[in-house]
Amino acid sequence: MWLKYLIFLAGASLFRTETVDKVSSDYWSWRLSISREFSTSIGTYKYNDRLDSYTYEKLEDMKVEVDGFLKRLTLVNSSSLVGEKLISFKVLKEILENVRDGYEWKDYQPLNPINFLELWFYGLDIFVSAQPFDTEGDFVNYVRRIEEGPRQIEEMINLSRRAIANGHTSHNASVSRVPGNIDDMVKPPNESALYSPLKKDNASAILGKNANICPKRALVSG
Repeated sequence: MWLKYLIFLAGASLFRTETVDKVSSDYWSWRLSISREFSTSIGTYKYNDRLDSYTYEKLEDMKVEVDGFLKRLTLVNSSSLVGEKLISFKVLKEILENVRDGYEWKDYQPLNPINFLELWFYGLDIFVSAQPFDTEGDFVNYVRRIEEGPRQIEEMINLSRRAIANGHTSHNASVSRVPGNIDDMVKPPNESALYSPLKKDNASAILGKNANICPKRALVSG
């Protein structure tokens, strides 16, 4: 009897190959990969040349990924966890379950990224302030990000159109100031807040031979 029990335990352990540390680490890496601007804001610069995606399809992709992480958590032997490991397991599981359960409401708030308190529609200064400008690569990444702006805004507009079609738009109070904010941003390119990093005293020294190329690309993008 005991032999059968030990064989059962050994067999069960073969299927519990995940650890809470590994799943947590992989989840965090994935989270940063889809939240590139947030990643920059906390000092992780791997995605500094890219902006977040706002496609409708991304919502389904996120659910698939979250379902995968939840499945991996079932392979963690949670009964052996204590202290911080157990807390980490429970917190991660709750986060993933909340995202999974929230998928039911994907046609509401996620379709309304445009408001006067966030992103491009709040002001360009906040976009600039999150970027590092310590190396030539930082400037190149920054210009690449600006070049992605039209794509990102078009994706936001497409989501908003879907929200309008569904009758699930945000309250007027959150969007009524957006047109005025946009009007305030419309300036000659070299007067835009987006161009300001390229006018700093250290920009030419850092950019070296590309001192003329990056500003030209920024002017075209802005």
